[in-house]
Amino acid sequence: MRDVALVIADAGPLITLPLADRLDLLLILDLPIYLVDEVVFEVTHRKDLEDAQGLAEFIHDHPRQVRVVDTYIGKTSTAHRASSREA
Repeated sequence: MRDVALVIADAGPLITLPLADRLDLLLILDLPIYLVDEVVFEVTHRKDLEDAQGLAEFIHDHPRQVRVVDTYIGKTSTAHRASSREA
């Protein structure tokens, strides 16, 4: 059992690594990777950006290693965005 994980709670690495075409570096340590839900939204919501599409695919393609963690802020922001679209 591993007691070590990689937690990414900021968009910076998820913006920079695709620019360098090095998302693979996240997988090298063979650790569970936890991404904060609102950070994932921030870096993937612009479907017109190639890097956003690539990140969404990376997360989708590595479900055993990459996990998105729901947070209160993420849930609140999602609800706010939904209510704003309905208004």
